[in-house]
Amino acid sequence: GNVVIAANGISQERLGAVLGKTVDEIPAGAAWNTSALPFVGSDVKVRADLDGVSRVGLAFPVPAGEAGKPYAVLNALLAAKLSSQKQCASSFLDTFRQNSLFGVEMAGQASGVAQQLEAVVAELKNIAAQCPSIDAVKQKLTLEYFLALEGTCSTEKLLCAHLRGLNAQSVGDLRSVTPASVSAAAAASLKANPAYAVLGATAGTPSYAAVVNMLN
Repeated sequence: GNVVIAANGISQERLGAVLGKTVDEIPAGAAWNTSALPFVGSDVKVRADLDGVSRVGLAFPVPAGEAGKPYAVLNALLAAKLSSQKQCASSFLDTFRQNSLFGVEMAGQASGVAQQLEAVVAELKNIAAQCPSIDAVKQKLTLEYFLALEGTCSTEKLLCAHLRGLNAQSVGDLRSVTPASVSAAAAASLKANPAYAVLGATAGTPSYAAVVNMLN
């Protein structure tokens, strides 16, 4: 099968030490055809000693190609909101040819994780109900992309575009993205079965059912 493990904020050695036994128990086998593996959502909690901190990730599926562009704007809007609220959280958008992901990652005491998740969900619901003006956001994202395409990150941008099956120039063209399409992306995320993960202190963190209930 195909197994991908990603983490942020801890070293590869620390992650390996935490997950080593679990990974060793996964049986080996031939890789599957990823086109036959649609995103279905999931949840996992791995208890580990991170000095009492809970690291939490919540992710939603993103459609491929042009249909995924509104999520770039949605990601930027959510990132700005989290920053203004001084939340110990950040949003992310990992794009691939298929099965791309949009979501948030956060860290804190288990008792505060629920509040951070509620803040994220509340903002998604606000955007789904009425998206704010996105002209400045689109211009900023487009400028950042084309500056990166001409700079030291050009190879990375070219490879990412290739993996997504898109022309490198078209990836940064967000002219087709409208407030309505961003609202639709937020609404689709709220209706999707999310992927939810907790690493660290797991006691007291919301259950998968509680997270799904927040989204409804």
